[in-house]
Amino acid sequence: MSGSVIRKREDRDVPLIISALKGLEQVGDESFLETVESLAQGSGWGSDPDVQFAAANCLPSLKQRAENERLRHDLLRAASASGAVDSSGLLRAADSNGHTEPAELLRPAGS
Repeated sequence: MSGSVIRKREDRDVPLIISALKGLEQVGDESFLETVESLAQGSGWGSDPDVQFAAANCLPSLKQRAENERLRHDLLRAASASGAVDSSGLLRAADSNGHTEPAELLRPAGS
């Protein structure tokens, strides 16, 4: 499902659009950001004040969810000025049980 679902509706069923925006606030992803931003700026159905308000309320949740998804894919590693690595400075995933062998931890390239 993508943001194009909202754009393809031809009628001006404002209550349905507002309900869809409330749903997107709960489960939408970054594929809806462009459409919801457009509505929040008053474009298209956003010219209706109720739709614009609902879109503006939906945006922070969509942006936060998109940022959380982006961060979920980032790998973390400790950094030091000397480039030396010891196992106490390596980072573990938040859901780690803390029993990872030092040989399995992230290391800088070339180590």
